[in-house]
Amino acid sequence: MSISLYRSLYRELSHQHKSIMEVHQAGDLAKRAMLDLYRQNSGLPVMSEGAKSGSARYDSSSLREIVDLAKHDSNFAKECLVYLKAQRTYKFLLDRYNPGESVDEQERIRLSARRVGLELPGSIKERLIKE
Repeated sequence: MSISLYRSLYRELSHQHKSIMEVHQAGDLAKRAMLDLYRQNSGLPVMSEGAKSGSARYDSSSLREIVDLAKHDSNFAKECLVYLKAQRTYKFLLDRYNPGESVDEQERIRLSARRVGLELPGSIKERLIKE
């Protein structure tokens, strides 16, 4: 396996790891906020900031597996690279052309109304915010 192919694989895997970790960290922050609120209300001690921070470093075990398999089949690493690039492009296009996929229900309703040229009336906006 050439060095350039190895570097390309590493870049793609790192990029995929980074985007996945952003999604997981956003969910973790919401869970931690709710847990801290519960602890405050029940009189339990709130976790310190140092205990909350998690490690988001890329583990290169996936890359090592690809390299080990590529020793037997030289085209395997190239196919993996093409697949990873296609996955990244697919995710980009999905986010670009389906912007409502990654938002909550309230925002999805507002975007649906705007798609057909409408704005939500104030009373509906207030009702959605209360829910």
